[in-house]
Amino acid sequence: MPKGGKIGQKQSVLKRSCRKKIPKFKGVQKQKKLPVEVARNSATEITFVGEDDIVSEQIPPPAASASFRKLAVECTESSSDESMDAKGEIPEGYRLVSINSLVEFARRIHSNSPCSSDHLELREISTSRFGLSSSLYAVCDDCGLSEFLATGDHNPSDNAPRTVQGKDLNRRVVYAAVEMGIGREDVSKFCEILNMPFSLSKDTWHSHEDALLQAHTEVVQVELEKNRREARKLAMTEEGISAGDEDTVVNIPVSFDGTWSRRGYTANHGIGFVISAATGKVLDYEVISKVCNTCIQKKSSLNEHDFEQWAENHTCLGSFGGSSASMEMESAKRLWGRSQDYSIRYKFMISDGDSKSYSAIWNYYGACDICNQYESLESSSEEYKTWKASEDYVKWENEHLDGSVDCNRVIKLDCIGHVQKRLGKALYEFQRTALKLEDGKPVKGRQGRLTKTAIEKMKRSSGKAIQNNVNRDNNSVEERDAAVQVMQTEIMAGLYHSLKLPNKERHKYCPNNSWCRYKKKIPCPDKPHHLDPVFEKYLHPIYERLSDPALLSRCLPGFTQNANESINSLVWIRCPKHKWHGRKRILLATASATLQVSAGATAKHEVMARAGLAVGGHTRKESTRRDSERIKKAEKRIQDQHKKYRRQAKQRDEEQRREKEGTTYSAGAFK
Repeated sequence: MPKGGKIGQKQSVLKRSCRKKIPKFKGVQKQKKLPVEVARNSATEITFVGEDDIVSEQIPPPAASASFRKLAVECTESSSDESMDAKGEIPEGYRLVSINSLVEFARRIHSNSPCSSDHLELREISTSRFGLSSSLYAVCDDCGLSEFLATGDHNPSDNAPRTVQGKDLNRRVVYAAVEMGIGREDVSKFCEILNMPFSLSKDTWHSHEDALLQAHTEVVQVELEKNRREARKLAMTEEGISAGDEDTVVNIPVSFDGTWSRRGYTANHGIGFVISAATGKVLDYEVISKVCNTCIQKKSSLNEHDFEQWAENHTCLGSFGGSSASMEMESAKRLWGRSQDYSIRYKFMISDGDSKSYSAIWNYYGACDICNQYESLESSSEEYKTWKASEDYVKWENEHLDGSVDCNRVIKLDCIGHVQKRLGKALYEFQRTALKLEDGKPVKGRQGRLTKTAIEKMKRSSGKAIQNNVNRDNNSVEERDAAVQVMQTEIMAGLYHSLKLPNKERHKYCPNNSWCRYKKKIPCPDKPHHLDPVFEKYLHPIYERLSDPALLSRCLPGFTQNANESINSLVWIRCPKHKWHGRKRILLATASATLQVSAGATAKHEVMARAGLAVGGHTRKESTRRDSERIKKAEKRIQDQHKKYRRQAKQRDEEQRREKEGTTYSAGAFK
């Protein structure tokens, strides 16, 4: 018997007719809303637990990005597809021109001459090529025309090819190769695909690199000196020192990090950068090398006696005898060792703690008796542990932080980004090594277990708790202790809020009048992704260890090593780590990256001028556009809403790929 009512209607139809009508939307459609200014409007706070667990608050507009502060360039709208004037413009620079088009153009011009012959030919003297510059002749056998044309810059008064005609073009090509991270063979491949002749010898290529290195060195030294003066002036203003006092040595905070030319600590070259924490600009750098290309080449081309004579007058810059891992520490020694020559002291060192760099330079400027007594001890020794747990240690630490003691020791500050990563590393290590927990279940799993998603959320919550409480104005001991206590409480809140515990226990660390729904008197039930109660016993000690007051006090200023990470990536864009590079190329890349970070793309104009390359209109226009785009992207990235969007989009895309592909990797799951 068919389902339906007495009058023959289906029950689903009867139910649908009885449903309450939903009122239509009467607001402004999302598509019709006016665009809002992104760069300076207030943004909604992105919280770190579940989006359903929190109440969003309005937070102040974000500060200007580092790129905006460093580059004095207005963000103007620019386009590479500007409409051409009907009358055209006078061209400059270089163009890629087809030889066939050039021949046809010459024949059309020659057809209007008294000869008017169509037998005009374009011939090339292959023995007179200079790198990428060719020597061409427009020849007409009927009228005897023989006109010279050089594809590189050429003096019209010269009737014959000259080697100078390829200098400008070839040096620009070498410079472009340095900026793009490619070499001579890569340029040769480019010419191969374009069916262009390539005859730039290795010696000529190296001579252009030498000229570019000299120009970069001169320009970057001027830029570094300017950056040091700027950082010193800011520090003098903060300390109330007269600006006219040029001899006073000023203390400034800096971030330091090392980087290597290869992964795996087997590199021949290492670089250390010191960057001002106040300006974000590079103050100094040091390149450490274990090999010298010049020595290698001479040793292979000279006999032993001649090589020894040559080596007597050679200054070898690749004689570092330590391991690759110790290059960071060695560069720190050299940089701190010459800092006072510039009337500055790198008193506050922001580092990641991945090397012994701090241990090598902490007393470079001198230290008090207490520092010399205890800092020489091993941190694992009983005497050091006893001192660190005493009231004397607390007094010592406070006196050094507020500067009330006569001690010039370098004070270590921690990068808040690396402190956040330490928690993630500890949680992943626990996930990897722990077996079944007390509830009889493994650590990993799905709902209620410690998944990668849960770890990433907890890691972000820790970082957010630190960032929300940074304050460089906490000068007194009481203010610092109070700020550290708040920071420590919020870090613990990130753990307990993510556990399936009774409300009173779960929210005991959540700040009042904050993001927590429970504290707002709004229902805040457990969610499937929250961790099972058993995890409290295992994760609380990890959180307690990584929220130690001594560690958090070094995070109070809120400094990061982001500037160091940025310049490291710029260096290896110019010198990819998977390729071999000599010291000269490393020096070129380091100087170029330093100029880009501190002064932007327009900094290369001075380099070009010193290298004998004219800076044309197209170069200026493109450099300005790149700096403007850099500022726009940086301003956009600091928006919390944009950060959330990027994170969610990345996670969503990855989940979609996995769902589409199915299981593609699992230990022992496939034949």
